[in-house]
Amino acid sequence: MRLGITAESQAEASAVVAAEVARLDAEAKAEAADLAAEAEEQQAVAAEAAQVAAEETQAEARAALSEARAVFEEAAAALEAAAAAMGAAESAVEGGETAIEEAMAATEARRAAAAAARARAAAARMAAAAAAQAAAQAAQASTRRPALSSDLGSDEL
Repeated sequence: MRLGITAESQAEASAVVAAEVARLDAEAKAEAADLAAEAEEQQAVAAEAAQVAAEETQAEARAALSEARAVFEEAAAALEAAAAAMGAAESAVEGGETAIEEAMAATEARRAAAAAARARAAAARMAAAAAAQAAAQAAQASTRRPALSSDLGSDEL
């Protein structure tokens, strides 16, 4: 008895190998589709997170702007008070020593008001800088995640 490869057995073996290759190819495509779907979901989650962060940053920026406006309004009021104090000081100089002391007190109050206005303005600048930094971090986070997701989608099996 002679063992040999016949055309029929070779065709059967080729068909089995082709079927296995087709099955493996289908599994690989299904896995790639699953990875792409997962990457899209991650991108959607990242986009939502970036939107929430942007909204929070915008709210912080609005709050900082409101605070800055309040500081500027207080500074304007302090300047008006200082102008009034200067007028009172001029009148006080004519009135004598007591008037001079009142003018000195008014000037000191003006300096204190100006120092307070500067401190509030510095706080507003710091709040605006923090809001800008949070916006930059949110933008950076939203640009990183899609890059990672696109790397997953391009990986072929």
